Parts: sequence; C-alpha cells; structure tokens
Amino acid sequence: MMLGGAYDAAQAWALPVYFSKVTDPVYTFDCVGGRKHVAVHIPKKAAPLSGNDGALVIVDRATDQMVSLFEATSPQESASGTWEASNCSRYYLSSNGINELAVHGTAGNFGHRGVPDWTRVVTVKEVRSGRINRRLACTWEGTRTAHYWPMVRPERRKGIVPEGTVLRIKPSANLDDLVPNAHARVVARALQKYGCVIGDNGGNTLTRLERNERGWRKLGVSKDALRSLPWQYWEFVRGGYDPTDGLTHRPAGGSG
Repeated sequence: MMLGGAYDAAQAWALPVYFSKVTDPVYTFDCVGGRKHVAVHIPKKAAPLSGNDGALVIVDRATDQMVSLFEATSPQESASGTWEASNCSRYYLSSNGINELAVHGTAGNFGHRGVPDWTRVVTVKEVRSGRINRRLACTWEGTRTAHYWPMVRPERRKGIVPEGTVLRIKPSANLDDLVPNAHARVVARALQKYGCVIGDNGGNTLTRLERNERGWRKLGVSKDALRSLPWQYWEFVRGGYDPTDGLTHRPAGGSG
C-alpha cells in the first residue's frame, strides 16, 4: 500500500486540511446539485490541492462540521473574488459519521458516497501523537458497481471489490518487525486495528496523507513506508454488515 501525499509522492494529490476559527470568514456553498447548503468558516491561507479534483478539507469546530470542497477555487484565483466549488460534503463532528441516506444515519451528514471526511486523510499531528483511533479510507483499482453499508452508492466501475469493503493488516502480523519506521507503524497499527474502507477508485491501493511535505519528511514517512508489508499480511474483512439485524447480506447494487 502506498501513502499518498508523503514527501516523495506527488504533492498534487496530498489533501490539504485546515482548522478554522470562529473569526475566519464564512462562505456558503450549494452542494449536491444545489439541494444542500453549507456555511463554513475558511481560513484566509487555505488553498485546494493542485490535482484536478481541487479538494480541501475544513475542520470547523465553531459550527461542528468537517467540510470537504471539490473542484474548489480560492478567492485569490476565482473570477468572482470568493470561494467557489462544484460540490462539497459535510459530516458533523459530534455525529456518528453515518450518511443521512444510510440506516442509522445522521440528518445533515452527506457526500462522498457515505465515506466521512475524517476517514479520508491521515494528519501529521495524529501520527506524532502515536495513535490513530479510527478507521481510515483507501482506494482500490477498479471497484464493483455495488456497495456495502454504510456507503449509500458506488462509483460506476467494472472491478470486483464492492465499495464499503474493509481492508486490513492481519492481526497476526508483527508490525514491530515488519515496519521499520516508528511513525509509519502508527498508520500501520490503525490499519491493523480498524482497517480502511475502500471508498474510491485509484491507480494504486493508497491511503492519503494530508498536505504537509515538510512534516512527513521530518517523520521519515515516505510513500513506500508500508511497502515492507507484502500482500500476504493483508486481508479483506467479510462485508455485508446489516445494522438492522447484525447479519451479513449481499452488497447493494450487485449480487454475490
């Protein structure tokens, strides 16, 4: 598995994460074809990634939101002189993180087909703390036109793995021996304990890091920091948890 956004990876795909303050300007966005409206504080220094999806993440504690913008343009770059975005997602920080369209979802949580924003990026701060207490997200080359709860729809591809499937490092893997870098082991332990939900398609199996090239370089976390873990140490967790009865079931949108 690659770590996208490490110091030796393409920084065009490192996800920018900003923590806003109540004193930062408020911008309002129309999302999901104009059916959702989100108002969020955005720091003046904020800028989207330079890759073609123009994404960034805003953690706004003042409004209890984590908001992702897509195909975003900052006031410095836009013709209108304000923030613009083609779409966005929003999950409340105090919520259960489940999309409002899924069983047990929280009203007002929406976007990215049901993958909460905080699963999509690993930050330098939490790696420095020595512990990541949550599930991560990862990409897979060619997912299937099907999905598992709590995702609400799949990306339309012709692969074999349903989105919402969880990939993890086997519990039996000795990470102290297999992952030399102590900071990379923090990510590996999260992938072993909580796994990563396959929520998107990508050219490689990849977990994305925040845009902080200097920080990752100081920690020695390269894009290949987990390459010492061959595929024999990975496994898929059986998918299909049904929150209504606790049983497994077939993925929505497909058979098998």
